[in-house]
Amino acid sequence: RALQVMEPRARATLLSGLSPSDLSATLKGMASEEIHTSLPFLSHAARGAALSTLPRAAAAVAMAALPFEDQLLTVVCVDAETGAHFLKTLAPPALAQLLNALDPA
Repeated sequence: RALQVMEPRARATLLSGLSPSDLSATLKGMASEEIHTSLPFLSHAARGAALSTLPRAAAAVAMAALPFEDQLLTVVCVDAETGAHFLKTLAPPALAQLLNALDPA
């Protein structure tokens, strides 16, 4: 309940400090909107865990709303299914940019 009334940045700070198992349990009890509003403020690992709890389409929309650098750093933290779904939603130029950033060589 306390998380519901918290400002998104404060909620994200709290979530980012949880252990992976506590984070997973907490995220399962949160509404998608609460997760979505906290995403920009979460650590990359916590953001990956949060996106992995959302339905695949919602996770892709949420990920696409992040700045490119955050997308890049987050896509490696999400589960494989969410990551694959996100990559499928990218337009070819955006996918090429992401892949080039992941492997500049």
